[in-house]
Amino acid sequence: MEAAKKVISEAKAVFCGNGALFATAYVMKLSCTMISALLVYCVLICAQGVFDNSPDVIPVIAFGVLALVSVIASFPLRLGYKRMTVMLSKGYSADISDLFYYYSDLKLIKGSVKVYSGLVLRVLIGVALVFSVERAVYFAAVTLSFSIQNPEVGSLTNVIYSILTACVIIIFILYMFRYVYVTYLAVENNCNSLNKCVKASVMLARSEKNKFFGCLVHMVHLIALSLLVFPLLYTMPVFSLVSAVLAKHSIASANPGDRGDGSC
Repeated sequence: MEAAKKVISEAKAVFCGNGALFATAYVMKLSCTMISALLVYCVLICAQGVFDNSPDVIPVIAFGVLALVSVIASFPLRLGYKRMTVMLSKGYSADISDLFYYYSDLKLIKGSVKVYSGLVLRVLIGVALVFSVERAVYFAAVTLSFSIQNPEVGSLTNVIYSILTACVIIIFILYMFRYVYVTYLAVENNCNSLNKCVKASVMLARSEKNKFFGCLVHMVHLIALSLLVFPLLYTMPVFSLVSAVLAKHSIASANPGDRGDGSC
């Protein structure tokens, strides 16, 4: 827990010296996310017409393509934000132009898209597995309740279903935690090999899990504040800095073989 407190203190110190920069960068990153979300919303609205037997296929396709392009186009910006946090966590100076670093070269653009596309694919696989297991558990619980026709047993079935669902969610969180260092390893090594970065991230996550979850415990109150709009400009940049500082210490303390030095 002491190690987690030191990481958070270091991250807050970095933020205090670069608050305006982080607020500006986060707003720009958030704007890209909102544009993509708006386009996805337009896709859903147009798709509703398909279900109502009044096809709007062309708008669905058009907004779908725009949404996909906007998401992919934001990948270099997202990785630039990670790079900026890494630079500042190491004591280097940075400005808003560093946010667009991965747009400066075609190779960097491809590398950033490769990194985030790989992560998105893994997230989708995880979500699909969680959804499949959750639905299987749900249908099993419903079938058991109807077959027994006993209110007390039915209530017990609901409790068991809730517990199993919570277990599935925890497993999903642990599954996603394996990739928490991928973007930082990609920044450190110019993201030339996603698979090696993923492998290194899994090994680092395994060895540093206690420190990472310790940081989460100490930041629960800040994460809760993120439910409000304005504190987002403080809590989310600080959280990203905590992750960068933790990644810096974890990567530095790992063996060269675990880091994937010169390979990512």
